[in-house]
Amino acid sequence: YVAGSLIQIRSQTALQYCMFGCYVHPNITVSSYSSWIASDHPYAIVFAAAALVFKAIGDTEKFAAYTQLAAQQAAEVKLSNIQSYGY
Repeated sequence: YVAGSLIQIRSQTALQYCMFGCYVHPNITVSSYSSWIASDHPYAIVFAAAALVFKAIGDTEKFAAYTQLAAQQAAEVKLSNIQSYGY
């Protein structure tokens, strides 16, 4: 959710460094889009998006079918030898 565009930090001591983390919307422009899931498993995204569209328009039969296809693709992503790096 959008909570604002300004952060105010107060401290009893002088700050020299501050670590900040946040979730932001991804850059999805054609020229700079980069996603390992979209590259390696595009249908994991396509089927999930299609399911949401069919749910929104009230097509419950296609919604159920694409939800199942999306779940199958998600299972394939989980089994694709993902290596975790970082913290």
